[in-house]
Amino acid sequence: MTALSSVRKVPNFLILGPPKTGTTSLYFYLRQHPQIFMSPAKELTFFQYGGRQPIWGGPQIPLGTRPAQLKSDGLLIDANTADNIWWNANPQTWDEYLSCFAGASPETAIGDATPMNFFNMTACENIRHYLPDARLICILRQPVDRGFSQFQNAVRTGAEPMKDFVAAYRDCARRRQENWHPFLAEYETHGYYVKYLSAYIDRFGWNQVRVYLYDDLRNDPIALLQDIFRYLSVDPTFVPDVSRQYNQSLVARSSQVSRLLRRNTTAYRILKRLLPIPMRRKLGGLFRTRATLPPSVHGRLTAEYADEIRELQKMIGRDLSAWLLERA
Repeated sequence: MTALSSVRKVPNFLILGPPKTGTTSLYFYLRQHPQIFMSPAKELTFFQYGGRQPIWGGPQIPLGTRPAQLKSDGLLIDANTADNIWWNANPQTWDEYLSCFAGASPETAIGDATPMNFFNMTACENIRHYLPDARLICILRQPVDRGFSQFQNAVRTGAEPMKDFVAAYRDCARRRQENWHPFLAEYETHGYYVKYLSAYIDRFGWNQVRVYLYDDLRNDPIALLQDIFRYLSVDPTFVPDVSRQYNQSLVARSSQVSRLLRRNTTAYRILKRLLPIPMRRKLGGLFRTRATLPPSVHGRLTAEYADEIRELQKMIGRDLSAWLLERA
């Protein structure tokens, strides 16, 4: 880490993403380290848009699907109105972006976690321009699992108009033509990691890019985190609390529970006021479960990524054969 970065409180590492690969958990785990400062808000879009607000097509979405700074009042709004609210809460200039890290001293590692940066080539160029020495962290997940998790998250929040993943997956080409938000229009293409990862490697080199697997984070999170600590030149012996997994794409066990837990309902707001956070989390675990695709569907979609997965494993030097296995 450069001394200049610490003095100016400029980020010196970025969690690039992609979305639905455990980046929210990683964000909260890393910020426990006494030598690491993470921006108070996750998902800063400065590098993606550079002060130029995008205009999206697509359906109306619940206000509650936007980031945590926004409060749902149960209204349905179009994607552009939602983005207007989110836009005003996001840094739009370099100085505004740096202000997100004003509280960094005396940490030596200063980080930003914005998962959509991974897929955005404007972000890649802007990061290269503004933070040419930054260390970059990616976590990659089996493509079908990642896309399905993103779909489930969109269904849970009410943003996704379809209930069938394959139908939404096959509808993505039309959605891109109509300029829907990428979170609803890229279930399949965002599983083709090689071209996006290659863009960052070409501009930053392997010395500045560290690639992990979602499987590593689930199976041995402490080992993964301590490797990141070494990469960031902070105390590698620190052991964070990893007992909680954040931002999981869970689904209600029944339609009745789904309606009760929908964020823009009166029942949800009453429960939120009455129950403390630990109890709400415990109840959420009882009433929600992790959705899975039928093995035949998972296998059929995985076959479409077979060549990509083989190319990726050569690129990163990791055995990804488990990604190709049929599910029982």
